[in-house]
Amino acid sequence: MFGDILIDKIRINLPVYRLIQKKININSFQRWIKVILSKYFFKGAFNVTLSRNQVKITLTPTRFKPISDYTYTDVNLEMPSEEWLYDLLKELGCFNSENRRIVEACKVVKLHLTKNLITEHPVITYIDSLSNRTYKRMKANIIESNETNRTLSIATPKRDRKVKNTNGDRQFILYDKSQQLKDKAGFEYVILKAPLNEAEKRLIPLKYYSEQTGYLRISKLNLARLELQYANSSKLKKLSQFITCKEDTGLQLCTLLELLAEGELCSKLEQFYTKELQEYIFFNVPQNEPQPATRWNGLFSELINNADIKSMIALYSECTTEKLNNKGNFMTAVKDAQKTASDDLYAELYNKLGIAETVVVSA
Repeated sequence: MFGDILIDKIRINLPVYRLIQKKININSFQRWIKVILSKYFFKGAFNVTLSRNQVKITLTPTRFKPISDYTYTDVNLEMPSEEWLYDLLKELGCFNSENRRIVEACKVVKLHLTKNLITEHPVITYIDSLSNRTYKRMKANIIESNETNRTLSIATPKRDRKVKNTNGDRQFILYDKSQQLKDKAGFEYVILKAPLNEAEKRLIPLKYYSEQTGYLRISKLNLARLELQYANSSKLKKLSQFITCKEDTGLQLCTLLELLAEGELCSKLEQFYTKELQEYIFFNVPQNEPQPATRWNGLFSELINNADIKSMIALYSECTTEKLNNKGNFMTAVKDAQKTASDDLYAELYNKLGIAETVVVSA
């Protein structure tokens, strides 16, 4: 749950001509898919539609129904096991040789890869820090904001300026998952579908978790949600090339099925997720040694460690009294302290995402 790779959304397109060739009724096929998916997912966690001669199957794997007798919360924090996914796809006939041509025609056109991280500070401070950085061929924007939460988007520019959505086909988003669950669903706590492992339990205060009941006081945690979203098949061909080491035109479902059958789906997706963040978001290696600070700057760093730096700068900028002299030194000290704090936040995410351990693999 904490630090593990999650598939939060996936969309698979199947051209209807394949069904016609097999003399399969399209409406009956859609109903059959929905019946099976309803056994494995909560209502609203899947959708099967017909559009532009494509059967489109959209899933939220993190809203799966576990094989369990106890009550749990329908929330997208956990990923089903690869065995669970294999059983689902087997029931759908994905590993049946008779369906080989149908499966080979299925293309993955949308994919959201996600991680939940426990952070040392409130998530909003990391959002403010990353929003002020410069990125390669991507732009940072606050795309959603209210009194309690905000969402940072770092995305490629959209291609069609007539479309209202300002996000491109590759997008990284960061937000406070604990606050989102509280705002949208009123959740102060959740009951997990699977127990936390020993490493995860060390990340949180013991008083917020019960191993016997699966109870987790989610509202008390600094839980950052870091999602890498692909909304275009042309971008997903990079993942296919990463997996197959071949020049592919897109990501085929059978490519992921092969990984799943070998028990390597999650590990390969995590490698790709980390590599993409290293290439586009966390491409600067944090400094290991802190920069020496003057007594003046050191005092300011301590003073505004937990303060709203932008508000302090704006407030001081409004001051015109001559008694507040040496304004330039004040502004420089504040900005230096802001950079130091920002670098520390960046380094924390960099390390917790495992980017320092990433081995560069050509795609």
